[in-house]
Amino acid sequence: MPRVVSVVVPVPSLDRLDYEVPPALPVPETGTRVLVPLGPRVVTGCVVDRPPAPSPEALKPLRDVLDVEPMLPADVVGLALWVGEYYACGPGAALAAAMPPRAFAPARPGSASGCRSVRVASLTPAGRARLAAGASLGKRQREALERLAAAPAGVAVPELA
Repeated sequence: MPRVVSVVVPVPSLDRLDYEVPPALPVPETGTRVLVPLGPRVVTGCVVDRPPAPSPEALKPLRDVLDVEPMLPADVVGLALWVGEYYACGPGAALAAAMPPRAFAPARPGSASGCRSVRVASLTPAGRARLAAGASLGKRQREALERLAAAPAGVAVPELA
């Protein structure tokens, strides 16, 4: 049985499109962004499901899977598809509204993805030395350094604050 996924792209008047997943790529879950060929160009789309009976015509292959984990939960994808149908705006426009800004932007090497990132703080060797030396630190400074020392992978800045 071929590995096939249905993908929605942010192009008005286009419904779901089926693509074959090449053996070299993992089968993406619902809510995962993928690169797909669309006419002469390659666009970013979002996997919405796996069709129960793939269409018999020759399917184009996915170019790449952009996300390790789905960007949107499956229930949000379902809600966005319902909104697109109910308000007759199309599935691509509805999913684009549910995603972070520029999530469907063309993927270019070295460019920002438009997705929110979280800054992570980690303890530097100088910070470790100050903590070990028992330097005069305020209570909150000491707590922050101890928390960073206990987390080798770092701590998200919002949590540290």
